[in-house]
Amino acid sequence: MKSTLIAIIAVISLSACNRSSYSARNLEPWYDILKECKEHYFRMELDSSALKCALVEEFCINNELEQGVPALHAEVENFKGALSQEMNNREESAQHYRNAYRFEMSTDKRLNVVRYCINLADVLRQMGRAPEAAQWLQRAVSLADSLNLHDMDCAVMTQLGQVYTDIGNYHQSDKYFLKAEEICPAGTVDEIFLANARCNSYYTRQEYPQALEQSRRVARIAKETDDRMNQKIAEINLGDLYLAMDNLDSAQVYINSSMEFWNSTPGIDDAILFYVNALKAGLLIKQGHTGSAMQMLNKKYDRSRIGPIYLNFYNRLMMNLSTKTGDWKSAYEYGRKLYSYKDSLFKNTLEMNFSEAEARFRRDTTLLHQQIRLERQSRTISKLHTGLMGLAVLAVFAAMIFHIRRKRMKLRYIEELSMLRLENLRKLISPHSIFNAIYATHMESSILMPLMRILRSSVDYAGQIGISLEKEIQNANDIALLRKSLGSNNISFETTVDAEVDVNHLVPISSVSLFVENAYKHAFANGTDNGAVHVHIGCTNEVIHIEVSDNGCGFCTDGTSGRNEAFACSGTGLRNFRHTLDILNTFNEHKASMEIRSSSSGTTVKVSIPNNYRMHI
Repeated sequence: MKSTLIAIIAVISLSACNRSSYSARNLEPWYDILKECKEHYFRMELDSSALKCALVEEFCINNELEQGVPALHAEVENFKGALSQEMNNREESAQHYRNAYRFEMSTDKRLNVVRYCINLADVLRQMGRAPEAAQWLQRAVSLADSLNLHDMDCAVMTQLGQVYTDIGNYHQSDKYFLKAEEICPAGTVDEIFLANARCNSYYTRQEYPQALEQSRRVARIAKETDDRMNQKIAEINLGDLYLAMDNLDSAQVYINSSMEFWNSTPGIDDAILFYVNALKAGLLIKQGHTGSAMQMLNKKYDRSRIGPIYLNFYNRLMMNLSTKTGDWKSAYEYGRKLYSYKDSLFKNTLEMNFSEAEARFRRDTTLLHQQIRLERQSRTISKLHTGLMGLAVLAVFAAMIFHIRRKRMKLRYIEELSMLRLENLRKLISPHSIFNAIYATHMESSILMPLMRILRSSVDYAGQIGISLEKEIQNANDIALLRKSLGSNNISFETTVDAEVDVNHLVPISSVSLFVENAYKHAFANGTDNGAVHVHIGCTNEVIHIEVSDNGCGFCTDGTSGRNEAFACSGTGLRNFRHTLDILNTFNEHKASMEIRSSSSGTTVKVSIPNNYRMHI
């Protein structure tokens, strides 16, 4: 949920003053000034806070070589990072956190280095740079283990869960959330942060009852601890959830209360106001007040300082509003922006997979080199012959480990490249169908609803491999409705589904709609008086059978027929569907199949998909 980001801003993690390593020169007064900076910060007196922080920074620069000063300088940079983040200068904030990390790593104890990694990962995540955020969080995990600093483990695991939620990898995000639950102290800010993050994750995958439970958990803890800010965060989360569940009365109560609070809070982040007002606009759209909603959405903000998650929410609202007002061109443009955002998440997923694999390889190689160096040192106190034999054994052992790990790396990259190949194939299918439909319809009013459903389906399922059989049947019916509206009234269309078929079962995308579209487009290209397209879906021996048949002219007009010739005459969509099955079959024990039989009296396409067929790589 977008309001979860408010929790991060409202509870910015400012490290506790590290006063454990003073030099002969007393640093206590400078830590006291830094404490005053933070007090001004929490009262939103940002100018006063920045001025006092500059005094401490000047002292650190002039005395950088004295003992204890690097730790103080790290505190200053960390605070400046929080200050810049509050002012929406996220690039500047990230640089300050990097400086804090660098100064802290130059000290002996490094007590706050894990916290600085978390702060940097947080601002990178808000900027949409998920791979970098994940790398800094993994670094925080390694440093916590090496330095035995485990007080921030819950925050690290929660942040990792959020990063993987952002890119849609819910299996990985749940793994980190469960780790955080095991170590999270009850009734603390850490538990509030974790509950907000889990609420966001469930909201993203539209599991609203679970999200509601987590939001109520936040409200309960905040009330018990008299945490006013997090009570308001829980309130806006509840408004968002009730809106998503179409409980408009409850949504209105919470959203109006949130607007009153956030709009009256001095110095509040523009991104928060942008989101709260957009949420109010979403409520107005569902209530049918499109004019008022448009006024809310047209308020002026500096969008360069608003994160991609908020902007994506805004684009979705604008697409829905444009649809309701009949502005189909704008609806299509906002739909394209949503598709672009999903595409960027897919890119982030690939980058994270490759960077994690590379990081593991580097760590393994470093450990191997350390083992070799230790072995060489030990040989200096033994006889030359024993040393040489030990080196030979170690070299063989190292070569074997290196070979095995390289082989595993190669297999992992093959899987990731297969995923990329499959996604590229998918991108060739959906836009093809959409633009054909737009070009053919000339935006006639009688076909706008099936057209918009096709557009929405293309955006919602972009980057996915599987789709429910029910949704695929709906897409096929919409294609038939479009064709009928375009003058194909003489072509009958019928769909029959056997009673034992589970329509919620996942099948590869385009398993039905592609062949229905091809039948209308190619089978009756020369016209016919008694055209017919029939879809039959049955299930035998735990295999779903999809059969699309027509009585058109068939493939290949040169007199040949049969499966091989049909493939030879197929277009882009058919080739891509076959390639999709080829890739998926490599990861499934029971294979899916496609059979095409065509003659001058018609064409029949039969797709068989096992019930236990995996739709992911």
